[in-house]
Amino acid sequence: MSHSYRIPFDTVARLVPVASACLLVVLVAGGWAAARARAAGAADAVVVAPAAYDRADPLIAGVEASGARVALVLLPRTVVARVDAQSAGRLRADGCVVLRAGTPPPPGASPEVERALRVIVALRAQAAARPPASRGSGVAATDGASTPSDVLHPEAIVPDLVSPSPALVGPRFLPDATEPTAFAAGSVAVAVIFPESDGSVDTSSEDWANADPAHSGDRRQLVVDRVLVALAWWEAREPAAGLHFVLPAAGSLGTPQTVSSGYEPVRHAAVKDRLWRHEIMDDLGFHGGPADDPPPEIAFDEAVRDVASTDWALTVYAVDTLNDADGRFRDFMFAYSFALYGPYIVLTYDCGPYGFDSFDPVLAHEMGHAFGALDEYAAGPSYPSTGDLYSGYLWVQNRNAVNGGTTDHPCLMRGGDEAIDAYHLADPLCSSTRGQVGWRDTNGNTVPDVIDTAPTLTDRAQAGSGSQVTVGGVVRENPWPHGHNAQGEAFHHDLSIFVPHDVTYRVDGGPSLLVQPVDGVFDRPYENWTLTTAPLSDGHHLLEVSATTGLTGTLTRDIWAGPTVVTLDLTAAAARITVGKKVALRLACGNGGLPIPYLSPIRVGPLAGGGRQATVDAQGVWRDSFSPRTTTTYVASFPGGNQFFAADSQHVKVEVRPKISAWPSTRSLRRRHTLRVGGHFTPGRGGVPLALEVSRDGGATWQALVSTRTAVGGDFVLRYRPLRRGTLRLRVRFAGDAKNLSRTKLLPLVAVR
Repeated sequence: MSHSYRIPFDTVARLVPVASACLLVVLVAGGWAAARARAAGAADAVVVAPAAYDRADPLIAGVEASGARVALVLLPRTVVARVDAQSAGRLRADGCVVLRAGTPPPPGASPEVERALRVIVALRAQAAARPPASRGSGVAATDGASTPSDVLHPEAIVPDLVSPSPALVGPRFLPDATEPTAFAAGSVAVAVIFPESDGSVDTSSEDWANADPAHSGDRRQLVVDRVLVALAWWEAREPAAGLHFVLPAAGSLGTPQTVSSGYEPVRHAAVKDRLWRHEIMDDLGFHGGPADDPPPEIAFDEAVRDVASTDWALTVYAVDTLNDADGRFRDFMFAYSFALYGPYIVLTYDCGPYGFDSFDPVLAHEMGHAFGALDEYAAGPSYPSTGDLYSGYLWVQNRNAVNGGTTDHPCLMRGGDEAIDAYHLADPLCSSTRGQVGWRDTNGNTVPDVIDTAPTLTDRAQAGSGSQVTVGGVVRENPWPHGHNAQGEAFHHDLSIFVPHDVTYRVDGGPSLLVQPVDGVFDRPYENWTLTTAPLSDGHHLLEVSATTGLTGTLTRDIWAGPTVVTLDLTAAAARITVGKKVALRLACGNGGLPIPYLSPIRVGPLAGGGRQATVDAQGVWRDSFSPRTTTTYVASFPGGNQFFAADSQHVKVEVRPKISAWPSTRSLRRRHTLRVGGHFTPGRGGVPLALEVSRDGGATWQALVSTRTAVGGDFVLRYRPLRRGTLRLRVRFAGDAKNLSRTKLLPLVAVR
């Protein structure tokens, strides 16, 4: 596929490249440890964790266990968070250092701590300057022009995600490298790269070492600080989303770094960025083809995600334009995303006409694209952003678009001055954008849909040794379904960033204990588990198993230890059937009214022998059908018992009515001539007594005329010589015996001349 597509910041660019679809990266889940919303406002403290914390997951989990809420993680162990007095006390008790805004860096502070302190000062200033929320009239936005609906189908904007992935054991829900940064929840590693021309191809006109008279300090540090402010801005917009951003540690893959290229990026068009991007990626060990299909940032982001232990990853290129006349690329663009969902974003240092002071709101707008949000400003025919488009994992309509939208609210995705103004509002995202990035709350439980998931726990069997009971089963994640509508689907399978965790059990309300995954670690959305209890007293016990993904799911089961009498309740759907029909049998196993699940081996079949092995389900029930040809007594037996359950059996009788097919040799004959009645008895038994009977009063009473027995296989012949003229009303009758119920077969009338 072509990859000339770049989503521009706004129409100020004046020249917009032709759109095309794009592949994007998504990353294996590192888990979500986010607490629910606790404190409003900007992140206000820097937490420095002990050296034992050196990965994103344990660092986030450890800080949030105190009651704080993490916004940014600066690896290896520095966190920007919302911290109240109680959580600060818990953090200090755990060996963490808690620094408030305005606190000078302690002696020997790491660069990450110094950077984090600068960021929380900037966040405090930003929060103090933010005006109250401003809302539009709600009137449909329109420019009066006709907006064609077929200029660019939504699937031309949203990546085609049908590429197959290696199959997991069980369902595939975790994102991998074939998916995008699908929604704004979980942890996101952000790699910041500063391209630097070495003059080998283009004359070098920019140098990151040059100072900016308007902004003191190393400009790369200034850029990284603004990047972190923009990321913290996104985290603050939806506390319940559990959104965290991670800056990789110095010396690790993805850390902010300057990388050389023979090209001076700003001297080229944005659509030609692979000239310098590919050189940079090559230098980092990730290679792309000449068509940029896929871009090398796909593999780079996946590697960064893996190193940082995050759910997603994204690359941000900051292009130096300090000396450039207009701060734009040669096609007038200055800020763009490669496509929806990344894998990379490009911003010039000056952000075109907006200046470096607007770096964080411009980046925040591009981050919206990384999470699936569409632009809402009026764009040209080659780059539509109209109200009939849909986007995001939840496939939400772009109703706030200027062209063809039905709402008119200030929003970061409006672009240009409107985006920058919205960035500083207390309520800067319209409902369309919130839905597209995954923050729709369909059921109103305050949890965004994309993380409103709970696992399903099922158990399979009970066994034991001595008085200990072993139970095994499966736990699986249930992701929120991906959205779709009549225009197509952006995603072709469901995604979740969660794997089951905190899987525990308890017996009879006792202490919670860990459940063991069969393969040693809960790291997939579908896991087999097992547990073995401590020694239990004989009889009934209550087992409770729980696991968490977004929310917590539970399983409650009755279990037994020691010898227990099993009650087998065998029933038939019908006490009588006609041969050739099936009878449904149901077996319920229990004790004292409680079902006993997964009990085996039980035999269900004829009392005379044979039958089938039955294993009851989770409700202690087994069902199957039989086709008896003769009256049969079925028995359910647990002949040997086992360690837990004593032997028992129960019977149920099903009576079977036979079938008789019969026909006279003629419908008219002379008296004293022989009438032959032939036929077949089903089931095909030999020696069955049959009688030919006649009724002379219209069927009120019957008199036997002759009798016979069936031959081997069930065939028979009855012979009768009538002596009187008239009409004969005849039937063949089986009186019944121990094997089959009685049955009669009425014959057609026969005329005797």
